[in-house]
Amino acid sequence: MNLRMRSKMALAAAAVAVAVTAPACKRGEEDANELLVRQTIGPAGGEISGGGMTLTFPPNALTTETDIEIRSSRVDLSAADYAMEGTARTLLPTDLSLAVPAQLTFDGAASVLFQQDGLTVAAQGDTGYINELSVVSAASAGTVRVASTMPTLGATPQSAGAAVRDLAHFRFEVNDTPEMEISMTIYDVDNVYETALNGSGTGDCGFSIIGASLLGGSVAGGCTEGFVSATIRASSQVVEFDVEPFLAGKLETPVVVGVVAGGSAIAHQLGFFSFDTSPCFNETCSGAGVCVDTSGAAVCDCNDGFAANGLDCECVPDCAGRVCGQSPNCPASCGDCDGSCDDGQCTPNPDPDTGDTGMGSDDTGGMDSSDSGMGSSGAGESSGGGSTSGGGSTGGMGSSTGG
Repeated sequence: MNLRMRSKMALAAAAVAVAVTAPACKRGEEDANELLVRQTIGPAGGEISGGGMTLTFPPNALTTETDIEIRSSRVDLSAADYAMEGTARTLLPTDLSLAVPAQLTFDGAASVLFQQDGLTVAAQGDTGYINELSVVSAASAGTVRVASTMPTLGATPQSAGAAVRDLAHFRFEVNDTPEMEISMTIYDVDNVYETALNGSGTGDCGFSIIGASLLGGSVAGGCTEGFVSATIRASSQVVEFDVEPFLAGKLETPVVVGVVAGGSAIAHQLGFFSFDTSPCFNETCSGAGVCVDTSGAAVCDCNDGFAANGLDCECVPDCAGRVCGQSPNCPASCGDCDGSCDDGQCTPNPDPDTGDTGMGSDDTGGMDSSDSGMGSSGAGESSGGGSTSGGGSTGGMGSSTGG
């Protein structure tokens, strides 16, 4: 075997050894290069700068003390007509999710590009807001393919505006984006909620589109199929729809929602809005009443035959004065309890736990001393032998036994 052949075999073996022993890299780490800066940042927030960019973490963005790195990157983030300027930067640890978005600024940039929710996202101007660490860069200005005209969105999480309640109505102007990805990410800015507001999966499932409200397109998918909240096939340059909380549920304290929309080539950071729900949101009053917002508190106005117990309407059969076959709603009935006919009278059925019918003792006997037909006055006439005064109608045995 000649020397050249032995050298080739040695190189091949070395390559195999490297492939076997090299640790696996996270997305983006294999493209990272020179370390520009490293800094530890915790839940109180902080700032890290390097390579012409600054990343600012607000309070509550991180849950623990974390080593943040900025490295140069070999990735080209150019997308559609957005051309990357300079060298990209990899933020480590990649894929670290933030509870509150961090502010990313490239000095003098016309736009900022970053990877988020499986999309390449463009933010107009020199600043964008990111909810995960990934590859980022400055870029030239490009064409905005999706814009929100309703509701008015704030440019920053801090300028999200007054809270929209229960349901948000959106109107998008769409340019050359037949299939539109929409990502709505909930941020618990005040660190109030203990639950995962965007769902427990990998996608943004905090909100869902109400399909019946969609105009100018059709729903092609949702968060269960990927990272985004919904995918819409646009059939018009104007698309309208309503969104409501899905897995997030009732939101009594306002949250900030970031909106990203666009195509697979390029998506756009459209802005932020504030959202909460009214006290009566999703309160059904057991289906037997209507929830009423009374000075900021939810109260159930129950139907006839029901009484409020907190935010439930419970059955209260009312049989008083009702005669079977003559009075309406007799037997009295509602929910899982009812009344029945007892010797012509409408009577509540006994409570299965206590046996109580809810009626007083005077109403349940039906054979008291005043109407039994065998009262004490009748008995007295029989024993008296001579008196005819006891032979009234109540005794029924007066003169015939007294003689």
